[in-house]
Amino acid sequence: MTARTGNTLGAILLLALFAFLGVRSSLAVGGMDLTAGQRGVTLLQWWYAVLAAIAIVGLLARHAGTRLVLLAWAAIFTTRNALTPLYFGGKGAAFAVVGGAIGLAIALGVLYLALPTLRPTDPASTS
Repeated sequence: MTARTGNTLGAILLLALFAFLGVRSSLAVGGMDLTAGQRGVTLLQWWYAVLAAIAIVGLLARHAGTRLVLLAWAAIFTTRNALTPLYFGGKGAAFAVVGGAIGLAIALGVLYLALPTLRPTDPASTS
């Protein structure tokens, strides 16, 4: 297995994990009476799950447009992690900053794994 294949596999597994967790937690609050902020966070979870699925397909196909999908996923993932402590945990702004920082670190890790796999290979360097 090459490093590029390992990076792709790692990014796909992480995207699949976070998509699964987002869908699972969205379904868990489905029957609850939610505030507008909680509904917004739940909607963000659905969107990052959908974008993760699209990104997985794009990574497998090595489609150049996947970069934009991954960047949108990272932005939504980070925003959702920042807002969750406020609307579901009842915590203050400090927890939102910490949640956003953790979400950003995770998103940057996924981007670090995924984006190099989308670079075209130089046929002259492979021979």
